[in-house]
Amino acid sequence: MGEHDGFYNFTIGQRKGLKIGGLSHPYYVIGINACKNRVVVGPKESVFSKSFRIHKANWIAFPKLDKKIKAQVMVRSNSELIDCQIIPQEKYFLIKLKNPCFAIAPGQSAVFYNKDIVLGGGIIK
Repeated sequence: MGEHDGFYNFTIGQRKGLKIGGLSHPYYVIGINACKNRVVVGPKESVFSKSFRIHKANWIAFPKLDKKIKAQVMVRSNSELIDCQIIPQEKYFLIKLKNPCFAIAPGQSAVFYNKDIVLGGGIIK
């Protein structure tokens, strides 16, 4: 759709500064491929996710998580808590959200809670 000055200038969910005006509706950054220097754009509904994966988990409330649990997750420092399930997999944890969440981006932290108790966190893959 156009050219850009480097993928590192963009973030998932970004709408402004895309330099692709004149379209019938706004587009948002829905993906970034650093290896190919590509920024993928799409309609707003494409930026919402109902699941994601984390790695490099650090559990505070227990030594190890080896069974599925219900919790709440925060994916940005100013976001609201979202009900979720944390499902251990072989090399990562699958997070299934009760409601879709806007602009979950790889590299961000996900922090898990049970009411006011921090369970732990990990890096979004």
